[in-house]
Amino acid sequence: MKKNPDNVYLFFYLSIILIRRKYLMHFIFILFSLALGFISQPYTDFDNIASITGTLQNTAAAVFTLAGLWIAYAYPQAIAAYTKKEKVSLLVGSKETNRIEKLVLVILSSAFVLIGLLLFNLMTTLFSEAKIFSGNMFFYQGLSISFILYLLLIQLRAILFVMRSNMEFVNDLHDKKTEVEADKDL
Repeated sequence: MKKNPDNVYLFFYLSIILIRRKYLMHFIFILFSLALGFISQPYTDFDNIASITGTLQNTAAAVFTLAGLWIAYAYPQAIAAYTKKEKVSLLVGSKETNRIEKLVLVILSSAFVLIGLLLFNLMTTLFSEAKIFSGNMFFYQGLSISFILYLLLIQLRAILFVMRSNMEFVNDLHDKKTEVEADKDL
């Protein structure tokens, strides 16, 4: 099965648009993480970071999986629109398109967190005993704490969106139920 180059370009184009829209929020996340990371560094036992990264990894994996299942289960028309061009009209301009886009962002955010944690663990393992870091331990530990805080903020945002999306979905179901009941009464 050949990949359509237009789909690859579309993916990168949409990724760039989504990243540009969110760059200010991530800039704020980075500044907050750096400030809190370096302020809290003298009071943080660096050995406890492992428990935080483990919890963050489990949470990111769970959200990654649940958001993917949510898209596949709750939005079969999105899958149909992807596989059959004539079904695209089901999603164009709908409120569901926006919700699906945000769920995809949740999946990408959780994937980014998982990749960040893998790189963090790799760097920690490879360079924890390096001589270059021993003289600058305050800086590197502060940077490490900041990086974990940044990943944590990204994952918290993803979790909050999934919660909000679920509430909106339930509200939409109640609205549709009310409409059906009102139509029956007429």
